[in-house]
Amino acid sequence: MAISQEQPAFFVRGPSPFARLTFFGLLALFLMFVDARYRYLEVVRKTVATLVYPVQQAALLPAQLWLTTQNFFQSRSALEQENISLKRKELENAQAIHAHKSLS
Repeated sequence: MAISQEQPAFFVRGPSPFARLTFFGLLALFLMFVDARYRYLEVVRKTVATLVYPVQQAALLPAQLWLTTQNFFQSRSALEQENISLKRKELENAQAIHAHKSLS
């Protein structure tokens, strides 16, 4: 004889998921209205923003590190190209000065 492990429907409690969604949706709308109209929650909003800021920065850290690294290598590559170009111009100028001195 097997004993069922499920609870009988008699002991199931609480509102349905749709009722909870409706309740919390209306609560959110009400709080947004009260906050916009009377600014009651401004201190709460600022406090939450202050507490969440370090978490936000930690979440953004990988992207910032990637962009910083990418910019470093792009800048380095651009500097190397500029350095090659300047050395080439320096050599051309030295050859032009040498040729000019030879003619004089």
